[in-house]
Amino acid sequence: MPSSIYRYMLQLAASIVAAGFIFAAPVSAQTPTPSVEQFLASPTQVLRQFPNGGSRLISLIRDAVVGHQDQFQKLVDLLKTANKDQQAAFGSAFGQAAMIVVRTNQPYATLIQQAIADVGSEEASTAFAAAAGNNAIGAGGGGGGGGGGGGS
Repeated sequence: MPSSIYRYMLQLAASIVAAGFIFAAPVSAQTPTPSVEQFLASPTQVLRQFPNGGSRLISLIRDAVVGHQDQFQKLVDLLKTANKDQQAAFGSAFGQAAMIVVRTNQPYATLIQQAIADVGSEEASTAFAAAAGNNAIGAGGGGGGGGGGGGS
């Protein structure tokens, strides 16, 4: 009887070790995230690397928008060619970037928000709104008129 318990324990240990290798493989197989400079040098290649959008693409776009204002129009043009998942990543990244720069560069934050509105992507607009929250940045349509008072 003790040998069957010992054999069972060895099989269980081997199964746990094998499972560990299976679950660890995808993490070690991930491709490294390119730098912002690599992204700006070859943006379409980076989009091919992240066809489903995701947090790593969001971080790249956000950092590019914040740190490379001179490349902003290039990023907007790239947004126009992206698939729906990538457009959502752009929207989230642009929203995060707008919230970062709004205190130090209000006109740039407004430009970011206006670019999302101008592109007309529902995915990007929804993700932008989720990232920026209900914080007024400065772009967008005007408000409605005030109501009149009545009295009696």
